[in-house]
Order: sequence, then structure tokens, then C-alpha cells
Amino acid sequence: MVAERMRTLEDSSALTGDSIDVAARVAWTLRMARVTSPDDVDSRLRSLADQLGSSPAHLSRVETGQRRDGELVDGYEWALGLPAGSLRGPIEVLCRGFASQSPRDLSPGRVVTDVHEMSRLTGTVLGDGPVSGGDWMRWAGALSQPGNIGLPEESARHAVRRLVAEMGRSVGHAYPSRYEALSRLRCSGYGHLLVEVAREVLAEPYAAGTLDLMSAIGEARSEGVEEWFVGLLRSGDDRLVLAGALGLENLGEIAGAEVWADVLEALVEAFDSSTPGSSQAEWTAHLLRLVPRAVLQERTCRPSRPLPAAPDIGEVDESGANALWSRCLESARRVSTVLDLPTQPMLARLLFDVAYCPWESRAVTGYMLLDALPALTPLLGAEVHHLYESAPSPGLQRRLVRRWARSPYAQDAAERGGWLGSEDPVVRSGALQAAGAAGVHLPMPDLVAALDDPQTRIAAIYSIGMSGHPLLRGGLDSEALSSTSPSLARAGLAWWLANGARVTL
Repeated sequence: MVAERMRTLEDSSALTGDSIDVAARVAWTLRMARVTSPDDVDSRLRSLADQLGSSPAHLSRVETGQRRDGELVDGYEWALGLPAGSLRGPIEVLCRGFASQSPRDLSPGRVVTDVHEMSRLTGTVLGDGPVSGGDWMRWAGALSQPGNIGLPEESARHAVRRLVAEMGRSVGHAYPSRYEALSRLRCSGYGHLLVEVAREVLAEPYAAGTLDLMSAIGEARSEGVEEWFVGLLRSGDDRLVLAGALGLENLGEIAGAEVWADVLEALVEAFDSSTPGSSQAEWTAHLLRLVPRAVLQERTCRPSRPLPAAPDIGEVDESGANALWSRCLESARRVSTVLDLPTQPMLARLLFDVAYCPWESRAVTGYMLLDALPALTPLLGAEVHHLYESAPSPGLQRRLVRRWARSPYAQDAAERGGWLGSEDPVVRSGALQAAGAAGVHLPMPDLVAALDDPQTRIAAIYSIGMSGHPLLRGGLDSEALSSTSPSLARAGLAWWLANGARVTL
């Protein structure tokens, strides 16, 4: 740890307001990566500046949110011994997702212009060997440069298919670096290939990562995509409904009011035609709540019935009076004490955003930033458990579980809270997903019971596949599947057998 006096960093925007402090979040993530680095790393500000050919003053400005410097982020990864892309990936995702609130990158970093380097990267992503998240990001960044469309379409499609399959199975720092690679491709001349592959993936009911993929599709507007999202909302399939909702939310966050104005009428029609209590009703209502007030004032169309109640988080402010915010502050204090640091209010804010806030986009970027800090992640399982226990309603508990289940440290929370024995199928599914993300092999009876339950079957297959459970190879012919829907279960296991277990590189 580094003993030095530092200005407290926090996001002072309203917890449920219309904006967040992106610069402060980026600065805090970099500072925490430095001050929580291993003891054998000389991470003093001056020493780090010397290693990076910079100055303490410049690093200080970056670590207090006064500047954004992408090249310096790359340098932090190298000097602190972190995997390439582990900091840059989540920071880039955050800044693109909240572009109107993000500072301009003064030094985006070196662009690949060397034929040999581009050939090496392309050979790596098209080859049979492992590809790191950092290599995926660098390759996608090079290919997405304006005018850089030299790769044949079929070769690019092959790489995109592989990248999509890997992202759906990636955990920890391997996930945001691959998501960022997909985002760069989506915003490039090859963006249509991502849409084509996404349509293929959605047709496979057991393919992993469909929700993340749809969010990546929402990184850019293109012809027909908004209509596709709305069509998914009306599909009647819970998985597709959620996919369409997340894609549309991310697109609305990135592209702004114009998107919401264009889709408002279709959203109202989708809600009016939905059955109360259905997934279509729940997620269409969620999107309607996100429509900016200015758009609603300009448009006259309104739902024909009241929206269902959203999960209640009460009157939220940062005074400490609200119980949920207080719980997040308590969690931040405990983690800070273990790390021998002053209390980190930004940590409390990120925990709040992942656990309780209404915006999926804030939750996703929040846990990406947390996953980038290896000194924190072993401590977060216990705090996720405390936040779960503190949630005042089953709806908020389900929200927390659904958002956190794919983080490896959620397994600790699942074990502490007995999620696998919950009466709520969403919580049971979260326990299955958490075990898979952590590479934990659950007992065979628990998995067979989950496979037998239509409400947890997909999560059980995810757990088996991600963890590389012995049932993955033996299950296709196992008598243990005879009491389930065997053809569906075997189809899911076959997908994982063909694609492989979790990706951590």
C-alpha cells in the first residue's frame, strides 16, 4: 500500500439523478489501482511518473479527474503489473456509454499503423491459440480506425463470431476488454457484422452472453436496429424481451433524446399490448421510465394504463438518512479498513449503482470498474451479501442478484446467503451463475434439480458449462437427464461442449 495524503474522490451527483461524474470515476479507478498494488510494486506517484516518462503533476491531475489520458492508462497497466486492457477496457466502456458527460481523451494512445503488428494481431485472433482481452482490444481498435477496412468481410465475421462467444464466457478483467473490443467494432465500418452475428446468437437459446452482446449492439445507431429491439420486446420470450430492453437502454444512453423520441410511440404500443405482470410489461415499463422528461413533454402518446411500480429504493439522498445508501457507506468503510485506506465514498457509490440504482447502464459500468481492481474483489463477496440482506424488497434483491451473479466474487455472497436454497427462482439462478463464474463445481443433485426446473434450467446449463463441470462431457448421455427435458438440456450442454468453459485471460 502507498501511504500518502490524497484528496477524497467522490461522485457528488444525485444518486438517482440524470447524470454521473464520469471524470471522478475514472480518476478513482486509476488511483485505487495504484495505491492498492502489491507491496513489491513501487507505486509512489513520483516513481510511477519516472517509469512512464511523465511527471507527478500530470499523474496527479489524471488521478483527480482534471485530465483524461488513455495512453497513461496503458502505462498504469504495464507499470502496476496488470493485464493489458484490464483498466483501459472498463474506462473506455464507461466514457463511451456516458459520452456527453465524459472528458475528452487528450492522449488516446498509439494507433497500430505497422503492417507487421497488424498482421500479428489478425493472425492471433484468427488462429487456434488463446487470445487475451488486451489483444482483442488492440486488434479491434486498429480495425476500427477511420478508413481501415482492409480485412475481408468473411475473415472479420469469423473473428467477430469468436469474440462474441468468448465475451459470453469471460469473467473478471477478461470481460470488459472483450466488451470494449466489440464496442469498437460496432462503431466501425464492420459494425453490421456484429448485428448479423447477434441475430445468429439470439436464435441459439443456450448461447452465453446474449444480453451483453445486445448492449454492445446498442453502442451505435444503424438502420433497423431500433425496430429490431422493439420487436424483441414484443416477442413473448423472456430472454429476448430482456435482450431488446438492454440494447435499447444502452442506445438511448449513448445516442440521447433523439432515440427515445423515435421509439416512444412503439414503446407505448408494446406496453399497451402486454399482459400485466409479464416480462414484456415489466421491461417496457422500465424503458418508458427512462424516457427523458423533455421528450415526454413534446410527445402526446401515453400508455393506456398506469405503469407497474418499480422496485422501491425510497427517498434516496447522500445525507446518510437513506438506509440503502448508509449500507453502501458501511460496506465501503469495511473494505477501506482492510486495505488500510481512508473511507472511499466512490466505492460506496459504485456499490449503490450496481445493487440498487434503476439504470442497467450504470450498474454494468460500475461492476466493470470494480472488477478492474484485484485488491478489492476478494473483499466484495461479503459486502454483496450484506447489501442483499439489506434490500427492503424481493424486487431489489432480485435486481442485485441478476446484476452481480456473473462476477466471480458473487459466489461468496451466494454461499453466505444460501441463494441456491431460495424459493425465488431468480435468486436460485443467480447462485448457479455465480458458481459457474467462479469455476465452482456444484453437487450433482443440485444441478440435476436445477435442470429439471424450467425456471432455472438455463442458469444450470450456464453453471455446468462455465465451470467445466464433469457433467458437461458425461451429461449428453447421462441417465441423470432422463427426468428433465432431455433434448433441451442436451442442446445446451452441446453448445458449451463446442465452445468451451469460462475465459479468464
